[in-house]
Amino acid sequence: MGLPQPLLDALRDMEPAERFDLAASLQEGTEASRRKKLARLREIVQDLETRPARIQAAMNALLQSADQEKTGPDLDQAIDLLFEHEEAMRKMAPHLEDVRVLKARAAAEGDPVVNLCDRWLQAFTAILEVLRDLRWELIAFRAEAETPGDAPVFDDAQDLLGYLKIPPK
Repeated sequence: MGLPQPLLDALRDMEPAERFDLAASLQEGTEASRRKKLARLREIVQDLETRPARIQAAMNALLQSADQEKTGPDLDQAIDLLFEHEEAMRKMAPHLEDVRVLKARAAAEGDPVVNLCDRWLQAFTAILEVLRDLRWELIAFRAEAETPGDAPVFDDAQDLLGYLKIPPK
C-alpha cells in the first residue's frame, strides 16, 4: 500500500525560488505591483502556517491505518519521504538569511512585511520540527511493529549495554 494522498499533498514542494524572489522584489516596482506581491506573499505565508497541522493530521491518519490494518502503508517509504523533505528544507537555510536581511531592512523602513517575515520564519521552523518529530515517530512505530527476527530484544538499557560490552556510566 502506498502513501495516502493527503500526506503527499501536505509534503508538496516548498517552491523556494518563488517565495524568496517574491519577498526580495517587494521593494521594487509600482505601488500596485508591490501590493499584489505583498498579497501573494501573505497567501504563501498562510499556506506555510497551515502546513504543519496538515502534515500532522495526514501522519496521524497514516499511523492509525497502519495500526488497524495488517497490510499497512510502506513505513520505510514514508520515513524516506519525510527525510527527503526535511533535507530539502534544510538546503533552503541560506534563504533564511535572505528573509532575515529583508526583515531587518523592512523594520528600518517601517514596512509591514516585517510581520510576514516573522510569520514565514516561524512557519518554516514549525514545518522542520514536525517533519523531524513525525519521522522519529514513524521510526519508533516501525520498530514496535516489526518482528525482531533473530536479533536480540532488550527490555532494559543496562542489558543492551552489557550485550554490547559497553560499561555503564
